[in-house]
Amino acid sequence: MTGRRVYRYAGRDWPDPRNTRAWRTLRDQVVLEEPTCQLRIAGICTIVSTTADHIVPVVQRPDLAMTRTNLRGACRACNDARRDLPDGTLVTDRDHRPPALDLFG
Repeated sequence: MTGRRVYRYAGRDWPDPRNTRAWRTLRDQVVLEEPTCQLRIAGICTIVSTTADHIVPVVQRPDLAMTRTNLRGACRACNDARRDLPDGTLVTDRDHRPPALDLFG
């Protein structure tokens, strides 16, 4: 496994799967199922999902790296900016009501 990152968790080594065919297939499934960015970080979001973001980061739970329920669609800009930060620390577009919605009260 030379060249591949390995994470230690629960008494064993977990190789990083993100450069595998299985990962690319799962990422493509996530992007297809969630075509809009779920992170929506204010000021950088491109809206269109092109990647899969790990809800619980791989560095914390490598055993969940290939678990669909731990993934959400995200644009590259938001996914790169989030890195391993908890969701609660992010300033998202969801925190601000779009002016157009004021029409509905």
